[in-house]
This record gives sequence, C-alpha cells and structure tokens, in this order.
Amino acid sequence: MAALLINIYTISFVNAQISALVDSLANGQFSATSYGDSSCEPWDSQYTWSNDNREAWCCAGGQFSGAYLQINFGRKVTVHAIGTKGRICCNQWVTSYTFSYSDDNAIWTQYDSGVVFTGNIGDSGANEVRHELIFTCDSQMKLQKCQ
Repeated sequence: MAALLINIYTISFVNAQISALVDSLANGQFSATSYGDSSCEPWDSQYTWSNDNREAWCCAGGQFSGAYLQINFGRKVTVHAIGTKGRICCNQWVTSYTFSYSDDNAIWTQYDSGVVFTGNIGDSGANEVRHELIFTCDSQMKLQKCQ
C-alpha cells in the first residue's frame, strides 16, 4: 500500500516567505479515488513539521492504478512548490506522481505535459522531497500516484 503526505507551498504576502497552503484547508476540500482506513482518509494527507507520520492518505488495498488525491482550493492560487513525505510507521510512500489542475473539475490539464515527479523511497520517506515550480491553479489540483 502506498501512502502520501503532501504540502503545497505558496508565497505568503504577509512576510514574503514560502508557506504551506494545505494547513489552512478544511477536510472537505480533500477527496480521493479511495482510501484505506480511518487513518488514511484524504485529509490525512496534510502534514506539518510536527506530524509523526502516523496518518497519511492511502488508497484502498490493491487499488493503485489510477489512484489520485484531489484538493479543491476554492480559489485561484499560485503554487511555488510541492513537498511529499511517506508514512514511516507503516513503510508506505509514493515513489512517483504526476499532477494536473482544473478550474471546473471537468477539464484537467497535466502539469508540464505529464512530467513524472520523484516521491519518496525507502528510509528517505521520513524526509520531505520538495519540487520547486511555479504555476497558477484556478481552483483544483489532482495528484495521481504513478508507483
């Protein structure tokens, strides 16, 4: 089973620092194709630096192909980085993923023509793997697990 903890970074206009966006989102803004148990629900994908990685989004057992996590920002955001971590307590992590975005939840655009981002591998799952990028997301973002 794969597990994912994610942070989406934006620029804070208050202090001009990169800050985490997912911390400010409500549980209802997260959805997924499926999830495992009560510690693997879509909103469990949020992490903070104090998170002990016991909870993370996990797709239902064996349902890896086409599994995705969707985040509805509810507004236009400019994303500056995506960071992922694994669920170390259970040796679970996503090793690669793609993402797409939409303003209407019907037509999705793959970021950078479907470029595959490296996730976490082995013991590195405890550390954040951050990919710096800049793009404007009109409303929603979908991360699709590759492996």
